[in-house]
Amino acid sequence: MHQVKPVHDTDAAAAKGPIWRPLRFALFTILFGVGGVFGWGAFAMIDRAVVAPGTLMVELNRRNI
Repeated sequence: MHQVKPVHDTDAAAAKGPIWRPLRFALFTILFGVGGVFGWGAFAMIDRAVVAPGTLMVELNRRNI
């Protein structure tokens, strides 16, 4: 007969465990960055805008057949 070795749950937990630290760091970094941009956008005072003269020109002369 063939002997079957038992599978330990600690092996699966050890393989899965180290992913949480980098995952938490990545999520914190993303949330901090996105939150910072939205916070700046919500509270930044915009006093002036840059205005410049210009003209628009069509690049393509397309005709539908």
